[in-house]
This record gives sequence, C-alpha cells and structure tokens, in this order.
Amino acid sequence: MIGWIIFLAYMELYSAGVMLLAKKCGIGRYGLCLIPFVSFFFVDRITGGFSVCGIRVSKWGRQVIVLAVISLCATAYALWGVSHLTADNSAPLVQVMWVPIAFCILVFWLGTAFSAVRILFLLNASFRLDWLVCALFITVPFLFMFVRNRGERFAGAAFCA
Repeated sequence: MIGWIIFLAYMELYSAGVMLLAKKCGIGRYGLCLIPFVSFFFVDRITGGFSVCGIRVSKWGRQVIVLAVISLCATAYALWGVSHLTADNSAPLVQVMWVPIAFCILVFWLGTAFSAVRILFLLNASFRLDWLVCALFITVPFLFMFVRNRGERFAGAAFCA
C-alpha cells in the first residue's frame, strides 16, 4: 500500500512539472496535466514519441495506464491471497505477483527516464550524463519545472500535432 501512495505522490509531482513545462512552451489547456495520468499524454505529445532501449514508444499515456492496471490487479490478487489463503500458500503467491509489478515498475522507470532525455534534447537543454540525472526518479519533475526552452525547433514540430 505504501508503494501506491508513493506512486500517486510522484505522479502528482511529475504532473506539476509537465504542467509548468507545457505552460512555458505555449501548449493550450496545460492545466489538464494535474488530472491523474493526463500528463503522460502531454509528454507523448511533447516528444512525438521516443525510444526506450531501441523500442519505439508512441502512446506513452496509454502504456502508463496499462502498466498501472496490471500492477493494481497483481497487488489486489496478492492481497486477496494474504487474506484468504494460509500463510504457507499466500507467501509464494505474493512472491509471484511481485514479478509483474516489478516489470511494470521497470518499464515505467525506463519510459520516464528516456522521455525526459528526449524532452531535454528537444529543448536544447541536454548536458553531459543527462540520462543519469533523468534515471533518478525524483529529479525529472524538477528538471521539467526549471528547464528553459533554448531551442526554436521545440516550439515547432512536436507541438503542432
């Protein structure tokens, strides 16, 4: 349960960062980013798609929703097992349910890091080892809040869609 609270708190912090980034870049209706999961659709619109380890991601908002639903179902099933099965049977079920949850966390983390690197590149705000800074979860929203648009191409191609 604590993991879900941390995820929701991070998602709101991330949403605030994306909202400020969208406001700076002149995207209309940027206030919608504060609605849960909408900021990921804005990130998809800003980047125009990005690659994660060579795999093209074009619908990031939908992917995050799918990852959250898979994790929620696995968590609910593990909690059901804890409350309805014996301790000998519930422990392996909880351990098995950690596999899809861990996979979803890994995909979410990689997607967040690679999309942040792509946004920094589009803003001409990239720097040495920016991927390492973006790999630290908590730095991404603050990068979005304080980064400046130093490139002309950012306001052009990615936002016209």
